[in-house]
Amino acid sequence: MQNSFESAIKFLPDSIRMVLNSVENHYKSKICEIRLRSEKPIVLILNDNTLFLESSGRLTSVFSDNLYKMSVDEMKNAFNRLCNFSVYSHSDSISQGFITLSSGHRVGIGGTAVTQSGKITSIRDINSLNIRIAREFKGCADEILKSVFYNRLTNLIIAGPPSSGKTTLLRDIARQVSSGRLGKYHKVSVIDERCEIAPMNDGFCCFDIGANTDVLSSFRKADGIMCALRTLSPDLIICDEIGTVEECSAIKSGMNSGVSFVLSIHASDMSELKNKPQFRSLLEGGYNPAVVMLSDFPCRIKGVYEAGEYDAKNNGDYFGCNGFYPDRSVFELQNA
Repeated sequence: MQNSFESAIKFLPDSIRMVLNSVENHYKSKICEIRLRSEKPIVLILNDNTLFLESSGRLTSVFSDNLYKMSVDEMKNAFNRLCNFSVYSHSDSISQGFITLSSGHRVGIGGTAVTQSGKITSIRDINSLNIRIAREFKGCADEILKSVFYNRLTNLIIAGPPSSGKTTLLRDIARQVSSGRLGKYHKVSVIDERCEIAPMNDGFCCFDIGANTDVLSSFRKADGIMCALRTLSPDLIICDEIGTVEECSAIKSGMNSGVSFVLSIHASDMSELKNKPQFRSLLEGGYNPAVVMLSDFPCRIKGVYEAGEYDAKNNGDYFGCNGFYPDRSVFELQNA
């Protein structure tokens, strides 16, 4: 855990890194986000709390004048260091509002949008950075594999609010499925558009994603899915944050090829999920997955639901007699 924290802050200016290194070790394993803002106190988000950083490295829940405030120059320096002093090489992701570090941590960016022909091409005057710390929790998907897969491949959607552990669970599913957990070393393809599930450093994955897993980094999900189908003959394809009709079309092509999919979608509950256009599109196309619904605590599962067939006559109500059954919740994992 501590190594994840240290790898996340090593890209920061020395002045900030020294203070963050002074944080007590028992906090380091719990920190999920480091939020940096120009001329504002540094905020650390824990699993169950929000704390401020004092200049001594002490964490406090009290807002005061003793808090470490990040200067404008430190912000500029931090942004350049996070880009490895090559902003241009990160221009595609910056235009989408983030940078992914080589160690897998994603950095959200706040600033002023630069637009061209109505399209955001970059962000200038950077005034905030949010470092989301990526961690590996081996075994966090044990209950999902036991309760959903039944020793066979199946289609699955992992849904939850931001920072609920969707990517962490996808990573562990890839590791276990490709390493023989289901009785076979299944071929797994990870389409890692944002380089978070299986971040690469000089061609080497920073996390354990299993013995029989291929990674397509920085591919647009629709392109990566089609590439995997054409060249890698996967048994299972894993994608994070499905959000467009184009991506759904590629998934449907994969289903027609006999490939199973494990996907994640942002949704805080089943009611929100069923109204997502991408979710409805997938079900209408015959993708009948199990759904794992997460709480707002990382990797804590509120419920697991099994799918019925899409009922077009029932106004597309997937929660009708042929839909998902909330009363068939399999388990709730209280301590992840």
